[in-house]
Amino acid sequence: MADDNVTSLFGETEIPQITVVNRNDFISNNNLIRCHWVKYEDTTMEDPLSLFNGYQDLKVISFSYNFGFVARLTEKFEQAQIILGAEFVASKLNQTLANQMDEIMATSDELRLSLHRNKKLAKRVVEEEVEIRCPMALIDHRKIYLLKADDGRTRAIMPSANISARAWTGLNQIENFVVSDDPATYDAYLAEFETAWALSEPVIPNARVEQEVRETPMEELPDKDIAGVETEMYSIKDDNPILENIQKSIIDKAIIVREINDPEIKFEIIEYNKDLENLKQFHREISKELKLSSKNGVIQLVPKLITKYSFLANKVSMKKISIEKKSEEYPRMTIDYPTNTVFLDKQKVDLFPSDDDVKNDIKELLSVFSNFDNFIGRVEQAKDNYFKLMNAMFSSPFNAKLRCAAYLRDIGTSGLPLYILLNSPKSNSGKTFMVQYFLKMMTGKKGFTYKFDRVKSKDLEIFQKHEKYLHKGIPIFIDEVTSSFKIAFAGMIRTVDSCEIEQRECQPMTVFASNVVSDPDETLRKRMVFMSFDIGLSSKVIPREMDTKGRQLINRVGTAFYRKYLSYMLPYVADELNKLYTGEGLTDKYSPELMKKSSKIIIQIIKEYGFDIPKYMKVLSWDVDYAANSQSVYDEELKRIIRLYETEKKSFYIDEKYVTICLSNDKTGQKMVSNWASLLPREIQAEKLPDANNAKIRMNRKELEHHLGFRFDTGIRARLKNLLS
Repeated sequence: MADDNVTSLFGETEIPQITVVNRNDFISNNNLIRCHWVKYEDTTMEDPLSLFNGYQDLKVISFSYNFGFVARLTEKFEQAQIILGAEFVASKLNQTLANQMDEIMATSDELRLSLHRNKKLAKRVVEEEVEIRCPMALIDHRKIYLLKADDGRTRAIMPSANISARAWTGLNQIENFVVSDDPATYDAYLAEFETAWALSEPVIPNARVEQEVRETPMEELPDKDIAGVETEMYSIKDDNPILENIQKSIIDKAIIVREINDPEIKFEIIEYNKDLENLKQFHREISKELKLSSKNGVIQLVPKLITKYSFLANKVSMKKISIEKKSEEYPRMTIDYPTNTVFLDKQKVDLFPSDDDVKNDIKELLSVFSNFDNFIGRVEQAKDNYFKLMNAMFSSPFNAKLRCAAYLRDIGTSGLPLYILLNSPKSNSGKTFMVQYFLKMMTGKKGFTYKFDRVKSKDLEIFQKHEKYLHKGIPIFIDEVTSSFKIAFAGMIRTVDSCEIEQRECQPMTVFASNVVSDPDETLRKRMVFMSFDIGLSSKVIPREMDTKGRQLINRVGTAFYRKYLSYMLPYVADELNKLYTGEGLTDKYSPELMKKSSKIIIQIIKEYGFDIPKYMKVLSWDVDYAANSQSVYDEELKRIIRLYETEKKSFYIDEKYVTICLSNDKTGQKMVSNWASLLPREIQAEKLPDANNAKIRMNRKELEHHLGFRFDTGIRARLKNLLS
């Protein structure tokens, strides 16, 4: 190839000459087409695969492929050379040159990954009986099959059939197969094949798969393609065969792309598989960083500059960790209810921990709660709420299973929450720490947290629904939620019943933590648990030291306590499921909720091991402690009224029958009034009053005093204040 036909992809001033092949042998000029004239002999009906019988050497160019069939076909031959992957290149001819390069790079990734999945074919490649190559150039729709026997006989097959089982089954094929046993036809197509072969790069297994197939007898290798672990272990930045071959080569390689400006040219649109799309996007990110340019249709890769490509591959990997990749690191819990067996990441969980390990976990747990004595603010309420959070997270792996069963019985599911929102007016209230602490107790792992700005609703939906990335059992934690929480996730929370409607039995709870979402509206409160933490570190405490201490507390706690908890909880849940399955023992008022039993088990275990029960640990229930209109919720609103009365008595107008509170007509005042109207017990008769200048609410004085536990001041000073106001 002449120097004037080669332009560097990397901006090099001097490009080494490429002499591998004449470019004109590969790309036709002046809109001319190459025609091979073949003499017609006969039309017959044949078993497609019988066309390959009696030959020892096979050469193939295929537009698309199925590696299972490639393995099956090549078993007929002593030697095989195959060029695969043109499908993904040819479908995008009208893209930019850089994008065409991305297609080629991604295709090479997909070829190697596919080879890794088919271990028997990989073994034949390693043993050099089969050679597979990926095109480095844009090639066409050709499907060429060239056969040669040891005695010199040849055959050329030119069908519209790709190298896949579907294409080579007579029932699925309506096109004609052109077959020629004329040696001249073979030689003409062989010249085309050799040109394409020279412009292709070998695809061989990486070192790990090579060792595996070398050490394993052929008969012990799986007969079918294996996905799963191979997909997970494949490294885009380390395993790309083109880059690997260039690094080893002493000859410079070129990726050839063709510029076509004719808008009438159309190519078959191929539906890409998900792996290829992800691989292509990875290389596209690198191409953007490289600022690709080309002239005369050639992109040059020089070995010494591959280090730059690899460097950028590392950068892209770190910069843009995909949701799928992040998902792989998140632990999954599955439960086999008939056998009372729990699995964490497919490993069976030992539900019978030693007594010493359980005792140690209890000591660590109580120590963590005692640590909040270093905080200021409403510390006791915070401890109460963190115990409620612990109880909800511990029992959450069972919620979706029960929701799905209850739905089929037309039974309510509100007592089995799937969303929790934690909020504090200031940072350093312990929310993130406590969620991570409880997750460590549940899994033995730490550090798996999603940041709000990196996880969108569509990502969370993938974690809930997509089989490949499905999170199971273990709560999903999304931290640092901003004020756009409602916009981002309100839709999902409002349709929380999609879990049971779609029978997603393993959907985990999602826990959000924020410093700015102080009061979700009534619609969201009904469908999620909301907890507020009005505490912070004392100025005497150094945050850095507290952070270090927190890390050590998380490191020390184990999973023994939670495993003991599961051993008690599982039989109970299995019994509840049996009620729902059979209908036995169900009443009209029955609705499953685990909070009460779960909290009893936590307290029971602590008692069994000889520890005193702190006052923040109590038997909980959905209706009293978690629901949107629960006692714990309206108790908090009542306390807010008390605090307001103690500091802003002028806002209260009190007569014999009613207490009227008048606040400023800003966002805070309107929110407080709305919360009281929706959350206080109905007996209080909290009613918003129309007022253009104020946020005003009126309540039944007798009922309000009853719930507050004190009487409002009705002396002369109070009556005088009311009169003046």
